[in-house]
Amino acid sequence: MYGGEDYGDYGEGGDYGDYGEGGDYGGYNDGMESDFNLLDRVRVFVQDFHAKLNANKVLDVRNLYSKEWTSITNAYYKDTEWPRADEVAGLCDNDQTFLLFYNELYYRHIFVNCEPLIHHRFESWNNYRALFDKVLEGDELRNRLVPSEWVNDMIDEFLYQFQDFCRYKHDLGNLSEDESRLLEENPNVWATETVLGYLTSFMQQSGIVSMLETSKNLQGARLNILQSLGYFSIFGLCRMHCLLADYRLAAAVLEPIDTDDKRALFTRVPGCHVTLFYYLGFSYLMMRRYADAMSVFSAVLLAHRGSSKDRNTSFADGQIHGKYDRIRALSAMCISLSPGMRVDQQVQYVISEKHADNIVLLNKRDEATFESLFSYACPKFIVPGNPNFADLANRHQEAYRLQLKLFLYEVRQQSALPTIRSYLLLYTSIPITKLAKFCEMPPERFREYLCLLKSTANQVVHQDGTPALEGTLQVVNDIHFFIVGDMVFMDETKQPQRFAQYFMTYALKFQQTIDDMAELKTSPAAAPSASARLAAQHSAAQRSARHVTRGGAMATLLEQTRPRPLREYFDKTVFSSLAAHRAAKAKSSTVYVGGLSEFTMEQQLHALFSMCGTVQRVIMGLHRVDRKPCGFCFVEFEKRQAALDAEQIISGLEIDGKQIKVEIDPGFTEGRQFGRARSGGQMQDERRQHAFGFGGAPSSVAPPRGRRGGRNRNRDTRGPRRRRRRDDDSDSDDSD
Repeated sequence: MYGGEDYGDYGEGGDYGDYGEGGDYGGYNDGMESDFNLLDRVRVFVQDFHAKLNANKVLDVRNLYSKEWTSITNAYYKDTEWPRADEVAGLCDNDQTFLLFYNELYYRHIFVNCEPLIHHRFESWNNYRALFDKVLEGDELRNRLVPSEWVNDMIDEFLYQFQDFCRYKHDLGNLSEDESRLLEENPNVWATETVLGYLTSFMQQSGIVSMLETSKNLQGARLNILQSLGYFSIFGLCRMHCLLADYRLAAAVLEPIDTDDKRALFTRVPGCHVTLFYYLGFSYLMMRRYADAMSVFSAVLLAHRGSSKDRNTSFADGQIHGKYDRIRALSAMCISLSPGMRVDQQVQYVISEKHADNIVLLNKRDEATFESLFSYACPKFIVPGNPNFADLANRHQEAYRLQLKLFLYEVRQQSALPTIRSYLLLYTSIPITKLAKFCEMPPERFREYLCLLKSTANQVVHQDGTPALEGTLQVVNDIHFFIVGDMVFMDETKQPQRFAQYFMTYALKFQQTIDDMAELKTSPAAAPSASARLAAQHSAAQRSARHVTRGGAMATLLEQTRPRPLREYFDKTVFSSLAAHRAAKAKSSTVYVGGLSEFTMEQQLHALFSMCGTVQRVIMGLHRVDRKPCGFCFVEFEKRQAALDAEQIISGLEIDGKQIKVEIDPGFTEGRQFGRARSGGQMQDERRQHAFGFGGAPSSVAPPRGRRGGRNRNRDTRGPRRRRRRDDDSDSDDSD
């Protein structure tokens, strides 16, 4: 697709530098001698990675990519480079395709943990070209199955290195003569039009747009590498246009994606979820669609709240935490620029945790605070063209300064709006001249500010299920006014109260107050266990049964439906006796969560249970065969009291349409995350299928009889004949 001169001049005739002619990694043939000094763990990793990747074993590749690579890096290569491709070539039989994938990780590691030199930047560019061209042009590689997380990180790193190269080549004052000469001789390396061309080609050749028209969330779809690259390239294009400050195009390119779908593929890749909403929300912010920006930011702040900053298990984790903090800063500015906008109390609390002092200064329209937060939270804008190497001025900040100037101009325009709004809230009607006098400005100037306040109150708001760029004009703040002659009339709009969030917030605050008071006296009593709650329910049923006559059909029915006391379950493979099981539960800080939906994600549970205390980790229950979520998980807290609070507060809540149950667990051990049924799932699901079939009624329930479902005693001889006619769905006679 991008052959010939489009590749740049780094290596003649489309050559990939020192790797050999035509992009062939000829130098790797000597790898049998150079892999002698490799660590045994690295040797096993490369061999296993090569075998699993060629066999399309996605789950194994995901585990090697997200866990084993990071583990080896932290143990041996935290500040140094991994072995080069020619050193591991002998371990993979000099497989050129695998070495392209390996080099993608190799150069990414250099950019993340080391200091990249200019030859690293050129070599990484050539490696991405070789890999992407092989996917676009070859049928063999395009059908390869690669984990979605890796493909998303690949696109993310591709754009990051492009972004970093643009900054690097325009920082002429810090370049050496050799670097300047090499950059001037190779103007097509990391060229903007070539990067955009790859992303567009992935979208077009993969057919992902037509697939999204059929299924917006791609539920159950198994994407090959070309389709995955096409899907995540949509978000890459959104990012590219945002970096180029074309905010309308950044939102328009997301037209095939339903950004409101909580079951979409991008929500299952945390790095993609946070990155997408960061750039989309920033685009809304710069288009003055503050309500849409706040809606997008709120979704991320609540979904990823409480995730541990120390848990770096993959390349994307560090970027997620950084973007999360930037989203909080952008949200604080967004709320200030649209005063009176409806914001969820939980979101306000998350923002205030870090920016409480800044919010006060933002509401006073302190320009230095706006500039500081914008500089911290905005994307790193790029200058797309090549620099003038004859002029040694540093121009890598030009794009940023231009966007900052436009943003601060909007802030200055709104400098008097908070004061005007505060006065309007005090009156139902007031002359314009009087209000202008309060604000110490001429009436003509004051009318301009009133029009500006009106325009900020009426914003284009995105509707669920529509493209990201579209929307309808709505009033988004808490005040509405109109002008008749020289009078201003106020019509206050009432905000709908969200009672569920309100009561949950204050219930948690009240519980925290109780805990603080208890610590001043004695240790708090343990929350009632699940078995104690069942016993209480059984006692209540017994008490209610005393008021019913024991004779007759009702007493018999009550006797049959009365709940029986349940035996307390314990895992006999872990505990030798029930007493040992109870002793472990008495000091455990782990809870078991059952009744989960198959669409509930680990990030949702982490954010929910973090409201009760610090969560160390969430272990999702998996089907033993296909490794898919099967309705349960384990949550490990730092303190036992947090587990007791979770059992008492969260048990019974509805998540993704299903009511969950939370119980104290004696502690997670490896292997318990898999289903125990013969089919690989949960025992209760298997029992339900045996008892009811595939969702139908129990076999012991007789079909209804008679016109209204009851037994027709006067027509017993005619009932069976009529039933046969209905079952056969025929008007013919049923005689033998």
